[in-house]
Amino acid sequence: MLSHLTFSTWLTLLRIALAPCVMMALYFQAWITAAVIFAIAAATDFFDGYYARLYDQETQLGKILDPVADKVLLIATMISLCAVCKQASIPLWFIILFVSKDLLLVCGAVVLLHYKKLSVMNPSLFSKCVTACFMMFLIYCMLLEMKYMTLDITGSSILFFAASTMVIFLDYSLKFYRRLKE
Repeated sequence: MLSHLTFSTWLTLLRIALAPCVMMALYFQAWITAAVIFAIAAATDFFDGYYARLYDQETQLGKILDPVADKVLLIATMISLCAVCKQASIPLWFIILFVSKDLLLVCGAVVLLHYKKLSVMNPSLFSKCVTACFMMFLIYCMLLEMKYMTLDITGSSILFFAASTMVIFLDYSLKFYRRLKE
């Protein structure tokens, strides 16, 4: 089975494998190491899709694993930052909002699966852009802890990402509703 995995899928699996490495680096407050590992993991998010499209390697497994890898990396990093930084960068309420959105989306997928109307819902361009910006924001938070950044924009950024999370949730809810009506 492993021989059938594409290069793009391996990149996605690498992103999942790097999440615990980021967590450990954050736990030991190795901010630069954490930021570099996270940046490498974040780069795989771009390159897995790029190579899949470039070499016509898009697979159903890849379409399912890619958002899972994003969530594993983002949630693990947020929880670690929250725990290590005592909520200085990422407030607990935001993590709860973010995780709740993803749990509701998974529940929606289960409902669609039950009604045999499940096919992979592609993320919107807005969702992709917000994810990329959020990944850069998490690197910024790590550098802020290391005092490489002096301007603290975490409060306004969190509000932006909270609003974006709600917009993404509403977008997926509308797609879910339309698919359920079909």
